[in-house]
Amino acid sequence: MNPRMLSFSQMIEQERRRRVPFRRALSKDDQKAFDRMLACATHQLQAEVQLGRPWTFEAQLMAVLFAHEKRVEEILKRIVSLGGRQYIEHKGEL
Repeated sequence: MNPRMLSFSQMIEQERRRRVPFRRALSKDDQKAFDRMLACATHQLQAEVQLGRPWTFEAQLMAVLFAHEKRVEEILKRIVSLGGRQYIEHKGEL
């Protein structure tokens, strides 16, 4: 690797630092949510590295969307287990 090239994890960290001013402008609760959202990017790091052209923002966005999709599916399963199947079918989700 070229000494001037950053590793992908370093690029993700650089992107996170770039967003610090935005984070500071958020309320405390929103900062916590923002931190959880960006933590999703590091959970999928291996998959992101496999992108042919790893753009850090695109990779972070894909990781966040993937994590949210898994959470939505888990929530839907919980609703069904609590007897809410008719509500979900009515809304066209299942």
